[in-house]
Formats: sequence, structure tokens, C-alpha cells
Amino acid sequence: MMKMKLKSPWLLSLALVILFSVFFVWSSTRMQSLESQVATLKTDLSQMREGQGELQNEAPDSQDPAPDENSVALESPAVPEPDEVPEEDVKKPETPERALGELFRAFAESDTAKQLQKWGNQSRAARVYDALIDEFNLEGDEKEYFLQLTSSSVGAQEKLWSDLLATQDPAERQEIIAQYEADSEKLKLDMQDFLNNEEDFQRFSDFEERRPIYEQMGGIRSSMQRSNLPLSSVQETQLVEAMQQARTSSGIADRWEGNAVVNQIDNPGMAERFRADWDNMQQELLAPASGILEPAQLEVFQRQQAQTRQGVMTALLFAESTMKATE
Repeated sequence: MMKMKLKSPWLLSLALVILFSVFFVWSSTRMQSLESQVATLKTDLSQMREGQGELQNEAPDSQDPAPDENSVALESPAVPEPDEVPEEDVKKPETPERALGELFRAFAESDTAKQLQKWGNQSRAARVYDALIDEFNLEGDEKEYFLQLTSSSVGAQEKLWSDLLATQDPAERQEIIAQYEADSEKLKLDMQDFLNNEEDFQRFSDFEERRPIYEQMGGIRSSMQRSNLPLSSVQETQLVEAMQQARTSSGIADRWEGNAVVNQIDNPGMAERFRADWDNMQQELLAPASGILEPAQLEVFQRQQAQTRQGVMTALLFAESTMKATE
């Protein structure tokens, strides 16, 4: 029996940016408070400098050497040496990145976020698996159950990323990975039992292996249509296979999905590593894509792929900045 790998685009972190935008309004109050604190700090600093000037004017005969122009002469209240400060009293400075990271994690754990994610995954599954649903002639309760199963699949990779980003405990990370693998195996068995047909299950397995590509095809198709260069059904089928081959041979899936997520999170420079892997995949894809697409279509395709790369890199940079801010 084929062991099915349940993968979605290497794009957890793109999901982070999308989810973050959903609760931006909710977080704005916290950010306004942070901005107010910064403004107050600036005012206090300005007042301190004015006080410094007054003190210097009142003591012109002082024998002390003139302070550097960038220094603050006003004596600060005595503070204990660093080794005298109890560790529990040392707090990390509040930065925008740290505040946003805390807000994201708080929202991601809320019931509202979980409901939004569930709804989003169901809508996404309906779009991605639409052709397969028609092929299997699923309707009514059967269609509903199929979407229930596949909605957990389309969100599995993003959930893995977000769960691993939320902890630095090695033992907890291993538990998260184990749960991810158990859920994947359960989904495979549930789908096999539901379809109750080896040919249909093999068809689903083949589709599932290519799902990250099918999820991209919606954007590619739209870009082509906006440019009045629509893909034919033959071109689309051939392009899916070419993209899957490049994705597999380049090794990008092996480095950015499943257990590999831990290695990516643990090592700085995720965005640049992703750029290198993505560009390598695109290089392998260039020749077959050139044989499938017309020159004008190839230009649109490459532009769309560059936009996809930039979107994922933006999300990875955001994830890295929030992790660094909370270290």
C-alpha cells in the first residue's frame, strides 16, 4: 500500500501573514498603546535634556569637564549593577515585533481564530478538490464528508508550522511532530475506507501528492486570464506535472514540509534559504515550462511565480522577526 504524504504548500508562514491581517483591527488598540508609550518616552527624554541645559546654565563655574554633546549630564537615579538585579525582574523591552508576536500567538489560540481557520480550510478544500469531487460523483452527505476529511488535510502543514513556532521545547516539538504524523495516517485510513475502491484511492493519493501545485493553479490561471492568455486544459495538465517534477527533483518539499520544519525554524536565515531553494526549483522548471507555454504565457507565469516567492519570503521574515524578538 502506498504511503501517502499529506502536504500543502510550504507556506505555513504565508498563512501567518494572512491570519495576522484578519485580526489587525483587533490588535490596533494594543499598537496604539505602544505608540503612546513611545511618545511619552520621547517627551520625558526631551524634558531631561531641557533640564540638563538649565543645570549647566546655573553652574557655569563648575570645574567638571564639559560633557560630550551627545551625552546626558543629568544624574540618573542610582540603579543596582546588572548582577544585582533579580533575574525575574529583568523584562525584555517592548518592541513592535515582540508586541505583534504576542498578539499573533494570543489570537491564534483563541476560539475565534480556530473557527476562522476551520471555515477557511473548508472553503479552500472545496476549491482545490472541486474537480476530484466531480470525478468521484460525490453529492450531498458524501460530498460533505469528503470535504470534512480534506479540510483537515489542507490546513495540516500550516498548523504544523504555527504549533512549532509557538514553542522552543524539544520534547513538545516532538509531540507536535508525532501528532502531525498520526493525523496524516488517520486521514489516509479514513479516506481509504470512505472511497472503498483501490483505483479511486490511488487517484486521490496522486492528486494529494500534487495538491501544493493545484493550490497554486488558481492564481496562475487568474494571471493568465487577466493577461488574455488563458491556459488550455492540455497546457494546465502538462504544467501541473512539470511543476510537480521540479518540486520533487529540487528537494524543496523535503526541506520545507513535515519534520523538516523544525530544522528550518531552528536555523536563522529562513527567508534567504527559501529564496535559494525556490530559485533552484524555478531553474529546473524553466525548460519544461518553455515547451508547454507560449513565450507571452511563460512571461506571465514567471512573474506570478516571483510574486508567490516574495509572499512566502515576507511571511518567513515576519516569523523570524517575532521569534527573535521573543528570545
